[in-house]
Amino acid sequence: ARRTTKAQTVSDGADVAPLSAASALPLTTKSALVITTAAAAAAEVEKDLERRLEDTEARFAAEEAEMARRFQVTELRCSAAEEAAAADVNKLRVDLTAAQNARDAAEAARAHIEAEATSATAEAAASAEAAAVAA
Repeated sequence: ARRTTKAQTVSDGADVAPLSAASALPLTTKSALVITTAAAAAAEVEKDLERRLEDTEARFAAEEAEMARRFQVTELRCSAAEEAAAADVNKLRVDLTAAQNARDAAEAARAHIEAEATSATAEAAASAEAAAVAA
């Protein structure tokens, strides 16, 4: 949006001579020429600033979109890592249960072997005693 000053409005539509020929003009015409030239320069600066602002806003929007995309990718990676970790934990629980069951079975087998050994030792002692009594 272009802003118009009162001085610009007065000089709009007037046939204005270049600044080099300004010395031959009356003071009010010179003032109008200076004001018009300054207003035109200000309008150009304003256009440039508006364009730069639009460029900056576009760059900011693009960077914001890229950050949102990266955040989403990171979220997906974290979610996948959490799922993989949960699967690993479940597998470790299954393996731990299997190891505990194997340990329990080994302890039961050892106890059974000890009981058989004790029984065999008792039988051997009884047989030795019976043999000693018979002899």
